[in-house]
Amino acid sequence: MITIRYANINDIQQIRTVASETWISTYKEIYSLEFINDFVNRAYSDQSLTHSIERDLQDKVRKFLVALNEDNELIGYAQVRQETDHVFELLRIYVDPSSQNIGVGTLLINEYIRTLKPVKIIKAWVEKDNYIGRAFYS
Repeated sequence: MITIRYANINDIQQIRTVASETWISTYKEIYSLEFINDFVNRAYSDQSLTHSIERDLQDKVRKFLVALNEDNELIGYAQVRQETDHVFELLRIYVDPSSQNIGVGTLLINEYIRTLKPVKIIKAWVEKDNYIGRAFYS
């Protein structure tokens, strides 16, 4: 059973681990390992994630979700930002490679649809050579 909940400060290390593993798995054919590691180290630093989660905790509409497996291990996460009353942009959604293709990403998106009412549009950007991401969004 997969549990979806809002991210908290205690999730930072597990988010970073999933980010690193997923970025390498997803982008190794597109970017160099050096680029991937540099990006993950900056985008998923303690300071960056703490800032994102603390800002989310203060918002009346929470926008940073995590997915946990039956062993309470974090296996995925997603974050959106609100552009207008009914339009949100998906900033990031990643699922650990060992937990992909079992519906975790869909559960995360469905939770946004359920909680961000009245959401009408969720926009997402995907690298043209990111075939894993493109398959998910199709």
